[in-house]
Parts: sequence; structure tokens; C-alpha cells
Amino acid sequence: MEDTVVHLYEQSRRQLRAVAARYVGEEAEDVVQDAFLRALRSRHGFRGDAKPLTWLSRIVVNASLDRCRRRSRWEHAYPRLAHRSSTANPAVESSVAIRTALRRLTRDQRRVFVLYDVLGHTHNEIARRLAIPPGTSK
Repeated sequence: MEDTVVHLYEQSRRQLRAVAARYVGEEAEDVVQDAFLRALRSRHGFRGDAKPLTWLSRIVVNASLDRCRRRSRWEHAYPRLAHRSSTANPAVESSVAIRTALRRLTRDQRRVFVLYDVLGHTHNEIARRLAIPPGTSK
């Protein structure tokens, strides 16, 4: 069992880090490790309806969004410190702008965006998965 877990982690780490980096920038490796721990804890709930990488990607997206929410609450509680740290690093500034833009989307729009841009699904795959016309996804 342990060999399988290590193999899965090594096999998928780069892809999962790329997904997380779109949300949290330099904290991507931490998010991937957190997400992998979540996956290990909930592995018995994996029904096999999706590929393991798809399942792990969803966990990474959720972990990334959780990290963004925690960061947002921190930035709200300590605006001076948050402003100072975000202006010091353009990557963080971009990450904040992207998160802000994502928050403006509806839940359904965000789902399509994540499936298409982050996870790389085609519009036809998204349409089948969400039971919507392909043109709606586009």
C-alpha cells in the first residue's frame, strides 16, 4: 500500500502543483502536500467514478481555495500587513487579482472555468459532465 501511495504522489506531483500554482502561487507545494494528506484520509470514499488524477486535482483545487479563503480572512483582519506583503511580490499581487476575478463569477461559471482552464477538459467534456450545451461552456 505504501509503495502505491508514494508512486501516485511522485507520478502526479508536478501536475497537481501546476493546478495549485494557478491559485496560490509560491505556496503550491504546500497545498499539494495538504491535498495529498486529505486524499489519504478520504481514500476510502473514492468510488472510482473518475480517474485518480482527476479526483486528486479536485482535492487540490479545494485545498487551494481553502488556502485563498484563509489568506483573504487574514488580509481582511490585518490590511496593513497584507498590503505590504502583496506589493512586495508581483506574483502575489497577480494571485490576488485572479482570486478577486474568480469571486466575481457565479458558481457555475467558476466550475466551467476550472474544468476548462485549470483541469484542461474540452468544452464537450464539460458539457457532458455538467449536463449543459457545449455552447454554454464556451
